[in-house]
Amino acid sequence: MVLENMKARGRDSKQKIASGLASPTGIVALAFIASRLLYYYLGIRFDTAILPYAVQFLDVNLLRDRLIESVFYLHCQPPLFNLFLGAVLKAFPDHFGIAFHLIYLGLGLTTAVSIMALMRRLMVNRAIPTLLTVIFVVSPASILYENWLYYSYPVVCALSVAALCLHIWLSERRFLFGLAFFSCLSGLVLTWSLFQFVWVASTCIIAIFYGRIRWQSLVAAAAIPLIITVGWHLKNWHYFGVFRTSSWIGLNLVQNTAPLLSPEQTQELVASGKLSKLALVGPFRKYDEYGQYLPEPPQTGVPALDKKTKDCSNGEPNNYNYIGYLTVSRLSLNDAIYVIKSKPYDLMRSVLRSFAVYLLPATDYPYVAENCGRISFVVTAYNTVFSGCLTNRRVRWFKCIGWLIAVSLGLSIGYGSYLALRWLRNRPKDGAFAGTVTFICLTIIYVTVVTTFLEAYENNRMRFIIEPYVLIMLAVFFENIRRGSPPGRDQESCHDK
Repeated sequence: MVLENMKARGRDSKQKIASGLASPTGIVALAFIASRLLYYYLGIRFDTAILPYAVQFLDVNLLRDRLIESVFYLHCQPPLFNLFLGAVLKAFPDHFGIAFHLIYLGLGLTTAVSIMALMRRLMVNRAIPTLLTVIFVVSPASILYENWLYYSYPVVCALSVAALCLHIWLSERRFLFGLAFFSCLSGLVLTWSLFQFVWVASTCIIAIFYGRIRWQSLVAAAAIPLIITVGWHLKNWHYFGVFRTSSWIGLNLVQNTAPLLSPEQTQELVASGKLSKLALVGPFRKYDEYGQYLPEPPQTGVPALDKKTKDCSNGEPNNYNYIGYLTVSRLSLNDAIYVIKSKPYDLMRSVLRSFAVYLLPATDYPYVAENCGRISFVVTAYNTVFSGCLTNRRVRWFKCIGWLIAVSLGLSIGYGSYLALRWLRNRPKDGAFAGTVTFICLTIIYVTVVTTFLEAYENNRMRFIIEPYVLIMLAVFFENIRRGSPPGRDQESCHDK
């Protein structure tokens, strides 16, 4: 009898394992593991080479030896990613590469499971979520950014988890998931200056109006994360005079506006006093090039603010957290505003070029080029089939952009906006569905608009962070086409089954 019971339990265990592996989440997890092993075999390795050079990162020596002080006086970037870098460097001084790789693998698996879980909660059919999630998981872009030490991939994970937590919070009114949602939002604001309070404020309005959450519940969930975020803004305002997480807005803007002027025009405007003399130098240059036009700032006693360059064995990259760059960015902002006002049509042409870069495959980015070259045949095939690229060479913009990227982005924004406007008139019974979909659509629009206006060269890298959201919107669209029923209204979510 005992032997028969043991055999029965063994059969049950095998059936549970087989059932788990055959489930949508099991299929996605298997695809994740198998693809990582295959790409490793093809030569993909985790790349930490950018650590000493990235302009967004503090000096490695300061991250190791003076982490808290240096992060506290960080004004050029939000603090969270530098804090993460320093913590890992301190905890694993001799094996930080392996530690970063394992953490990023965990982020990748979390992203995949979150996307899958959210799409399952938004619809009944399991084939569409499974297929779209697997396509994202095994894509070359996911692999390349997962194996590159930068904040793009953690941001992808945070956005995926945030949307899932939002749906659970709105549908089940569980406080901890509301807290987790706003913690993700605050984490994003404190990781990348792309995300600002206007985005967070819009999210609160969505939760109240579309998600039908009570304002008391929203305040309770959002209070602690937002107090921390506001506190950091106040710190920057007190010490550096900028109520933002980054002091770079002037440098970022002038990077887009400077090319609108010829050298002769720039010199003429500087001579007439309409532009500062810094316009003759250009954005993101060594401070000594600006220093000929600016007085030397006083020493603060904080190395993160006083050192003009980073300590590096292979060169001395600029330290853009140097205190003097605050003045450079402020004057550059005035220059950029003048050019924007005087050349609006030229600016619009520049924005259109930026949007064309936004539609390039995320794999077409120089800092992932080494790993990309090891799987170039996979990248070419994937971008042809799933991105709609006619060529991988930037010979003509209409050939190298991803036409399927453009179509999926337009469909996501268009369909999401249609649903949001429809729900303004006819409020859906499923407020969690409406609130989550509207939040996702808003974030796609926000990232697209901000990056197109503020960036000129790295837009496709920035678009990568919303690829999971675009896939989710496509899944909602295809599911409702399949079902032929109004979305979010009289709809039974998957988690109710």
